[in-house]
Amino acid sequence: MSKKEKKPLSKAVGEWDNGFSDREKIDYIYNEIRNAFLADRRYNQMMRVNKLQLILRGSASKNSANADSDDVDIHCNFNCDVDLCDEKDNVEAVLINRFGEDYVERHIKSIVVLPKKKRLKVDLIVCRQEQGYVSVWNDDTEEEEAFYPTKDQSELGKRNDATNGRFLNMVRAFKTVRNMVCEEHEGEYHIPSHTIECMLFWVKAKTYKKIRDNNAEQDARKLFLAVEQSVRARLKNIEDLDEATEINGIKSLFSNWNEYNIVLEFWNDLHDYLTSNYDFER
Repeated sequence: MSKKEKKPLSKAVGEWDNGFSDREKIDYIYNEIRNAFLADRRYNQMMRVNKLQLILRGSASKNSANADSDDVDIHCNFNCDVDLCDEKDNVEAVLINRFGEDYVERHIKSIVVLPKKKRLKVDLIVCRQEQGYVSVWNDDTEEEEAFYPTKDQSELGKRNDATNGRFLNMVRAFKTVRNMVCEEHEGEYHIPSHTIECMLFWVKAKTYKKIRDNNAEQDARKLFLAVEQSVRARLKNIEDLDEATEINGIKSLFSNWNEYNIVLEFWNDLHDYLTSNYDFER
């Protein structure tokens, strides 16, 4: 029996992170959104003093049903006391001024910039940093609501900035693999995106920052392998649930050992899936 031919992991990692060719498209629309805000005098000043951050997120906006896998998710995060309803109105006007009324749609929790030519679709969330959580405006209930827990939002942004975007590159890649593994083991478990983000946040920033190869694809492959190994080792060696915290470093990621065992089983399945289908050797 012939040995199973395995797929090149270097190419796959690029595809799981929206593909190396799409990186330029993501950067392009992010800069277009940023330029729209910079063109507004008030938002320009707020961004200069860090009262407003545009944070590129790695997956479809949470609790939003209007996003698909090709969306670019951006959080417009206010680090000051603002009225989110007013700011959502203002942001909508800024985007219409930049992209045109026909290409901007307002949804319950997001504002969508529709694609055009090389421009990818954007799902933008207007939110405000609170003490312990992030708030968002809900057009349906006409109220502000807790949207993202703890201080995770700002910490994710800091980690991504500190690693030149590599942290969220890996988050995107591992979420894509998560979907593939969960589909193969349909019904056995559900692994939330927040869990993936937290586990990858366990990996030290220097792991993401290290340059391993002059070739972008090979460097991404080696980083992917290092992150997978680090998370697997951390999971296998947990003896107290307090050792496995969320991004805030305080709250335990797992409420009980059953939740932990489900995630451990998933990560073992992920490892088996990768080694069976890709040239996974280090």
